[in-house]
Amino acid sequence: MMWPWCVWTQTLRCCTTAYCDTRSSTMHTRYVVLDTETTGLSPRYHRLAEVGCVEIACGRITGNYFHTYINPLQSMTRGAQAVHGLRDEFLATQPTFGAIAPRLLFFLCRSTLVGHNLSFDLNFLDAGLASAGFMPTARYCHGVIDTMLHLAQRGSRRRFSLDSCCDMLGVRRGDRAKHGALSDAVLLAEAFVVAKRTQPPIGSQCETMGLHCSLGFHPSLPVVQPGAEDLRAHDALVTLIRPGHAV
Repeated sequence: MMWPWCVWTQTLRCCTTAYCDTRSSTMHTRYVVLDTETTGLSPRYHRLAEVGCVEIACGRITGNYFHTYINPLQSMTRGAQAVHGLRDEFLATQPTFGAIAPRLLFFLCRSTLVGHNLSFDLNFLDAGLASAGFMPTARYCHGVIDTMLHLAQRGSRRRFSLDSCCDMLGVRRGDRAKHGALSDAVLLAEAFVVAKRTQPPIGSQCETMGLHCSLGFHPSLPVVQPGAEDLRAHDALVTLIRPGHAV
């Protein structure tokens, strides 16, 4: 199946932000910490309402970030609103997911994604990408690290919430009454940097594995595979991209 050229030009402008040495394996040290807020708990029936991303490169938070609110085109559930406080009236003035998807994918591309209970965020993200005519997240990223699964696999007896993770690593989180995608991503980025410096290796296997394999889940959404002509067009486009591009 041929994908429209406009879709390829929007989604395959993979970002090669300046991080370490892009000619060596250290390009895998570019991480993007991802967090989302949604209208509910089911990626089948509910939608993304906010996305926040923070870049980590060479062991530090670079200051590059992506943040947007999203018009979900549906009403917020009471439970979700109690968590993040986002209101329908405000979200109705924001861009739709299809409008922000190219910029989001540009920021995520060629990174290792980091998140806390990341499968929740990725299920919603992939559902949004599919509905907007884009390929799933696995097509753009090197791998994934779920910090909550990492804590569980180490047999931690503490709670696995983001707050508990920050407390365990000594990251100051303040007194936050509501969740926010960008603020939560910043907290997790700070915790991740501390953990990489002070704890045993995090995600050493995840960084070299495919996204779905490392998460251990298989999305039920159909994936449209590109044809040979599409791949040639993609390769030609990627050769035009130079390091140092910013979002």
